[in-house]
Amino acid sequence: MAKCYFSYLLRIWQTDELEAETWRASLEDPATRQIIGFSNLEELFKFLQSHKARLAGDNPPPEQSTRFLYPNPITKEKSDEE
Repeated sequence: MAKCYFSYLLRIWQTDELEAETWRASLEDPATRQIIGFSNLEELFKFLQSHKARLAGDNPPPEQSTRFLYPNPITKEKSDEE
């Protein structure tokens, strides 16, 4: 049986910013509607690894600079956490 459980809505999309194709991602907490955005997939993976390690008590929370909150790419609404 799971000790902890978290769910997120994951969105991944491709942009053509700075004349280079870039993958962006966001995680939305369905309970709070908070959206955490990631400028690339590596930042998403780092967040998930850090989140897992924090739950296990292995390390402190990541620095805020590694992720950012931004408008929902679908609705264009800004997160309440800003």
